[in-house]
Amino acid sequence: MIGLVFGLHLYQPPNQDRGILKKIIRESYLPLIEAILFHNKAFFAVDIARSAIEKLEEINIGKESLEKFDEALELGKISLVNTIILSIIQGSMNTRTIAVITILGTKVKVIS
Repeated sequence: MIGLVFGLHLYQPPNQDRGILKKIIRESYLPLIEAILFHNKAFFAVDIARSAIEKLEEINIGKESLEKFDEALELGKISLVNTIILSIIQGSMNTRTIAVITILGTKVKVIS
């Protein structure tokens, strides 16, 4: 049997327009995470850039997508890799972002 894991990189520039971000969340992030949650054998490695988390925290639909990523992490449907992990290790995240990741962090796996 061959195992296949897809990797996702979620990035938003710090100066992203809110209207564009809402469209990205509605058309991409939410449908994707809902599909991951729905399919029993779906598993993804996800790299969520710090700037993306900070932008998602600023709007309700963004917070909803973070909650769904949290659910997927708790169910073992995703594993966080790269940027977010390195930012925590290097101490470069602000307190609010660290709090979000602490919520997500119960099953974080560092993959190098």
